[in-house]
Order: sequence, then C-alpha cells, then structure tokens
Amino acid sequence: MLLSENIDSFVMTVPDFIDTSVQNNIWMRERKDCPIDKQLFLDQWYDLYNTMASSALIYLMPSVKGLQDQTYVNSFVILNGSNRIAVISKFRAAGRDGESIVAENFLRSLHFDVHQCPYFFEGYAELKYVKDNTYIGGYGLRTSEEALDWMSERFGIKIIKIKISNAYLYHLDCNLFIIDKDNIILATDDVDRHTLKELEQVVNIHSIDNSDAKNGMASCIRLGDKILHSAVNVDYMEVVCSILGLTPCPIDVSESIKSGAMLACFVTPLNYDM
Repeated sequence: MLLSENIDSFVMTVPDFIDTSVQNNIWMRERKDCPIDKQLFLDQWYDLYNTMASSALIYLMPSVKGLQDQTYVNSFVILNGSNRIAVISKFRAAGRDGESIVAENFLRSLHFDVHQCPYFFEGYAELKYVKDNTYIGGYGLRTSEEALDWMSERFGIKIIKIKISNAYLYHLDCNLFIIDKDNIILATDDVDRHTLKELEQVVNIHSIDNSDAKNGMASCIRLGDKILHSAVNVDYMEVVCSILGLTPCPIDVSESIKSGAMLACFVTPLNYDM
C-alpha cells in the first residue's frame, strides 16, 4: 500500500512554461493583447501549492517545454476504488496532445493501471466522482459522449451525463463542484430538466447561474473541511459552507483567467475521501 492511499493526495504541475501562444479557448482569444504576468502567475500558483501541501500530499508532475497549459492538470482522471485505474485524456484542444504522454509515464511510475481513452476526453475536468459507483460526466465541447459511454461500459461505472454548450464554461468543472457525496454546486441554466431530475435522486443541488459560474463559483477544491475558492460572490460561498459545516478559504489565481482557467484546473486527485 502506497502512502498516497492513506492521505488526501493530488497532482500539480509547476507552471514553468505557462503561455497563451496557442489560443485554444474564448477567454484566451478575448485577452490576446493581455499577456500573462509569469512572475505573478508563479506567485499565485505557489500560494495555492503551499495551501494544498499544508493538508495533503502533493505529487509534482514534470513540466515539459512546449506544453503551455500543462499546469492545468486535465490530462487524466483516477477512478475511485482499490484497483487504482487511471484514464488518460485524448485532448480535443489544440496544443495539449503532449500532456497525455507525460501523464501516462508519470502514473505508470506510481503503479497505476493506465488506460488510454480512445475518444476525445479531457480528464478530471470532465468526470467527477460522487459516491458508490456514481460519477457525473461532462460532454459536448471538449469531451465526446462516446468517451463517457466507453468508460461506463469498460469499467462498470454509472455516469450521469451533462451536456456542455457554453463556450465560456467549456469543461464540467466550470459548471460543477462536488462538495461532498450528498451536495453539489451546479450551474443549472443550461442543464435540461431530465438531467436535473436524475441528479436530484442522487445529490442535493445548490444552484447557481452561468454568471456566477463564469466568476469561479463552481471551480473549487475540497481540502479536508475547507473549500478553496476564488469566487467573486463570497457571500454565497460562505452561506453554503455554513450550512454544511465547512470553512471557505479564498485563493487568488486571477492571472490564470488569461488562459481561460480557474482554480479547480490546477489539481487532480489521486484518491477520494468524502
């Protein structure tokens, strides 16, 4: 048994080569004349790293020159369970293909059972574990529905599918945050009624709108009894945390929006403890 099975463990990547040369989302294109302040970016990343490392084990995946978005760890997802299954991403976004190779080698070195998804799939950003054998998966813009169906059939998991259609909220983690096994924050503006009913049978939905989602409300990280967030609407986050007996912890990663990224993009868990 590895140490990471006994303590909350996450993967991060130092932003050595952060850049926006390949403009692969609408946030980048709208900010094409606003280059990233790389020192400020590193300072904000390091503050997040220190916060994470104070309560969890952090594995640093090697950063590779030419992979401008690698610090946003979307290159894989770990399925919950004792069989240590890792599914490697197949990126649709331009400029990100090489990240999958790095992730595969890294996870094999940690003795995970590694599988390459044959369809477009962008990792933990698009597949969230809820409880038991149930996950929530996003598809439509970056991830194909076939990828979710493939994982469901291959690994025997249930995936509640949410179609992603808003160009500004192009990954599931822009729209959804799993607070715990019974509660989620979800941007419900674009979620159809059938999907909402399916979700309501599994979890309590704390609803937000697309405007709040664009301001980081759903892009959070659960760290013990803390919710790390960069939400503009601090009052709402404090109310939700108060109801659930959790502590909100604001984190400034504002420079990352020039890449079209938010707080949740910076980490992927190696295990789950809810």
